[in-house]
Amino acid sequence: MSYFFVTTLQVFFCIALLSGVLWSRNDPPSLRPLTWTLLTGLIAGVLAGLFIHGSQPVQLLLVGAEVMVSLLFVLSFWWASTRIRYLWQGILIFGAARHWALDPNLGGLTSTHVLNTDLLLNLTAVVLAFAILCLAGVLCAMLLRRIRGLYWPLTLILLVMIWLPLSGNLLLLLMKLQVVPLGKSLLSFVAKVTNNTALYNWAGAALLLALALCGEGSVSVENIQWLSVAIFAGGFVIWLVRMCFRVES
Repeated sequence: MSYFFVTTLQVFFCIALLSGVLWSRNDPPSLRPLTWTLLTGLIAGVLAGLFIHGSQPVQLLLVGAEVMVSLLFVLSFWWASTRIRYLWQGILIFGAARHWALDPNLGGLTSTHVLNTDLLLNLTAVVLAFAILCLAGVLCAMLLRRIRGLYWPLTLILLVMIWLPLSGNLLLLLMKLQVVPLGKSLLSFVAKVTNNTALYNWAGAALLLALALCGEGSVSVENIQWLSVAIFAGGFVIWLVRMCFRVES
């Protein structure tokens, strides 16, 4: 499995589900403005992650701002107008893209500055990951439109899954700045919530599966089948590309 495929899913999966929650109560967004919003948030977030690092106080300020913005999101997204929802969509993607760009291994997309096999393969993995994320967000919104009772439970669970690593980073920075005393229990908590990002994605996938099972009677089975086929086809494509490049090399 490609490292970049897995990493992209780990960073964006919960945000993709939260985006589905964002659009599940009102009319679906228009494709063109939504696409531009996603691209703008993604590019701006990547640039911010690459060039805005700063000292530990600056990082503490950024993490604190992310927590405050997420709280503001909870208080406003469910009654906001369509334009505000586009703004929240861009902010969600911006935050996830900034964390994605902080990964130092992203520089390994290619070992050179020219178009080569590694670059094509890695870009294919990233594009496939984003395609799956879009499908997951659409499916989440589609299911929530039919299962109104799970709207707030799913929202709160997703936010807790986002807050846990943020709280770990916040506590770690506070301990580094000697604002909070070092403690065995705090260190254990920080290690667990920051080093187990894969578990959040498995939990998100389990939530999406549970949502699909709960809505089995009200959601068209054909839509779920098309989603399964698309995910399988995407996995087959990346496997085929890897095998072709391996044979060529």
